[in-house]
Amino acid sequence: SDVKVRQAIVRGLDRDAIFEKGFKGIGMKAEYFISPLYDWALDTSVTIPEYDLELANQMLDEAGFPKDSSGIRFETTIDTFGGYDEPLAIIQSNFKDMGIDLKINTMDDPAYDEKVWFGHNFDLTILGGYQGPDISAMFQRFMTGAGINLGEYSNPELDALFEKGAVTSDMTERAEIYKEVQKILSEDMPCAFLAEKGALIPVKS
Repeated sequence: SDVKVRQAIVRGLDRDAIFEKGFKGIGMKAEYFISPLYDWALDTSVTIPEYDLELANQMLDEAGFPKDSSGIRFETTIDTFGGYDEPLAIIQSNFKDMGIDLKINTMDDPAYDEKVWFGHNFDLTILGGYQGPDISAMFQRFMTGAGINLGEYSNPELDALFEKGAVTSDMTERAEIYKEVQKILSEDMPCAFLAEKGALIPVKS
């Protein structure tokens, strides 16, 4: 719930190592807050912060979470399902470097669905997901009360932008709306994007 902690943790994630070793370099490392496939709306000046362990530790100190005598700030758990063992090993190591003791709780799908997907009872999770065929579909992850907004993130300003973006037909105006969306996501940091696995699908006009 503390944006300072979220901002710090993203800076403490070695996304190069997570992508290259954890995800085997498949696709591309995530750099932005929307899929780069939506190049018409992409704000290339709003990027995910690069790895900076020193700054991450400084920000955690400033957020009021100093390390104890054993070098630990706090402990937390990431709930997940099978298939993420390799990226999670790197993430766990990154958290340790920040002084956070990260436990990994891997569950079967029904248990994960009950606890995380429907129960929203978790500190951290990792998952992938489809975001399309139109950029407006991303509201499902970030709009208040939306179906796959698992972290129950809520920002009324962002909600209004999603509503406007869904009904605006002028592409230039739409682009400006979603550029503002990217800016807000970069400030609030409700999640950390790690990798892109985009695909272009031809359809009839």
